[in-house]
Amino acid sequence: MHNKFIIFGDEDVITGSFNITFDRWWANWESGMTFHSRGVCRLFDNIFQSVRGGVIQRYGIDPLGHFNLLYTFGRNTAMNGRYYRPHHAIVSEVHRARHSIKLCLFLIGELLGEFHDSVIDALIHAKRRGVDVKIILNGHLARQGSPGKEHPMAEELRRPLLPAVQRLKNAGIGVALVYGVDDLPVPYSPIHSKYCIFDDYLVLDGSFNWYNASVFSHDIVIIAANREVAQPYLFEFEQILRRLRVFW
Repeated sequence: MHNKFIIFGDEDVITGSFNITFDRWWANWESGMTFHSRGVCRLFDNIFQSVRGGVIQRYGIDPLGHFNLLYTFGRNTAMNGRYYRPHHAIVSEVHRARHSIKLCLFLIGELLGEFHDSVIDALIHAKRRGVDVKIILNGHLARQGSPGKEHPMAEELRRPLLPAVQRLKNAGIGVALVYGVDDLPVPYSPIHSKYCIFDDYLVLDGSFNWYNASVFSHDIVIIAANREVAQPYLFEFEQILRRLRVFW
């Protein structure tokens, strides 16, 4: 299970990329959302009860709506009657983007759906049709090899990239490999976020990592189409590039 949410009473809920381990909150760069809404709490409680062994309720959604909460094992159906889950939404929003995609991730992979539609292919196609695509990644995990090995930063930067990351760079997409400001025995990157801002107004956030294993994990994605919601994410995106060590 990889869900990350807390429901307080029946009106408030917090969710995002963070694990509830207080000794790590100071070290990682995370993202998340809070809601003061009985309706949103009921949606989360539906997921909570299903994880406990209950039956998850089926409900219809509008993929083009202003708000959606998606769950990897949810019974959310689009208007065509088919299930609409996090990996469907991610690939769909990448294809729908017109002007810009700003993506900040712990890790990225092909994220193949049941139709073998790769999110890497979708991002490359977006770049080719003129969308400004910028990606921030956890630099340490974007590379091949053992992540727990001690070595100097110069050696770290010589480690080859994961194939999916290399494909993005080969396509001319700006990929920022981010590390903390201090040198440690094992090179460290604090990036643990999992969010994307499309066209500076639609935000996708949650616990869902953009790689294949997440399709089979208990994970959540929130989609919010609201410029006010997007503004803190846009600010955060720029702050990461200013305050941490970045290698393009």
